[in-house]
Amino acid sequence: MDPDQNISYEALLLRYVELRDAARDLISANPKHSLNVHDTYLRLCQTYGYPLNNHYTEYLTRYAKVQAAIATGSQQGMLNTVRRLDFLSTYVGKFMWIPIFVTLSDCVLLHSLSLSCQQLDSDLVLLLTQSLSPLAQLASLDVSGNPIGCIGVQALIRLVQSSPTLTQCNIHGAASIVPLTRRLDAALARNREHTSPSAVASH
Repeated sequence: MDPDQNISYEALLLRYVELRDAARDLISANPKHSLNVHDTYLRLCQTYGYPLNNHYTEYLTRYAKVQAAIATGSQQGMLNTVRRLDFLSTYVGKFMWIPIFVTLSDCVLLHSLSLSCQQLDSDLVLLLTQSLSPLAQLASLDVSGNPIGCIGVQALIRLVQSSPTLTQCNIHGAASIVPLTRRLDAALARNREHTSPSAVASH
């Protein structure tokens, strides 16, 4: 068994907060003194001893290029390269997710995120939902095939309720109960109703 499999949520949260605060120092409001999200992820992993996820690093390389293009107004045709992020179905261990979740908060162009079959439990989903809250364009989240319990599903419900653009959330395979699943479906349905063309046109 992976040695970090039994780490408590409190220990995970402490590490998450440590890296989140460090990332805030690296991503400054002043562009002259700020790292982009790609370099921030690398710096966090190198400084705090976390293993790099190559698939995520490749995505952040594209994201940094799009950020630079946006700064010069030359991003036409590039945005679609960072709209979707699908993690490969390979277990990376709990610790590797911490710098990923911390820096995901800055991937504000992301529309679709797939984390299916990643052995995410409720503790990791609690951290994930904190990370995704700032993503105002996120429309689709796939966490199917993960051993998510009721606490994790409740966190996803809160995320959907606070994220009007989030209209799809796949939790197939989660160890949830029917009332929670129905609450999640109802929250998604409300978001779909509010983002439908007719609802948008009425405002």
